[in-house]
Amino acid sequence: MVGLLLVAVCGACSATTVASPAATPSTTTTSPEPPEPSGTLYTDVDEQLSNLITEIEQDRDGNDIPGYAGVAVDPEHRALDLWWVGTPPARVAQLIVMPPHDLAIRLHRAGYDYATTDRALDELMDRYPVIHSGSPEDDGSGIEVETTAKGKRKLPSAAQLSEQAEMPVRIVVSEPPEPA
Repeated sequence: MVGLLLVAVCGACSATTVASPAATPSTTTTSPEPPEPSGTLYTDVDEQLSNLITEIEQDRDGNDIPGYAGVAVDPEHRALDLWWVGTPPARVAQLIVMPPHDLAIRLHRAGYDYATTDRALDELMDRYPVIHSGSPEDDGSGIEVETTAKGKRKLPSAAQLSEQAEMPVRIVVSEPPEPA
């Protein structure tokens, strides 16, 4: 069953649609388009976007905010891309509809939330010491693991790692960070 929440925004009277988890995995929500930057320095925009991320994450208890998958900033367009599984909590939905500082928040549906991808990454790193780092994908599509060329030969294939993690896994070959 597909459910949609429609929220009207006064002023410009634009509408925002937040898709339920059963909706299609495409971009489902945007806040009103921000005006073109008029001399605002990117550092100011970066700071505003960073503050907005902090506002969204304030409800989080560690990384376990239900549904939160990831975020990416787009300072050129004064926008924040936010990936979520399901419907964001009311406070986050309000920020999407009426973001501060004439910023835009573009909400996208994610396949996995951050807590799930982070847990899967920890399990793979515990199982395979040749994985020297990794991270959940910002868009909640799976995880990325990093290993050396020598370490990759000791790892199962990406398909096998994906099966073990129960989500897509991308293997990147890189050198480990230098010891401090």
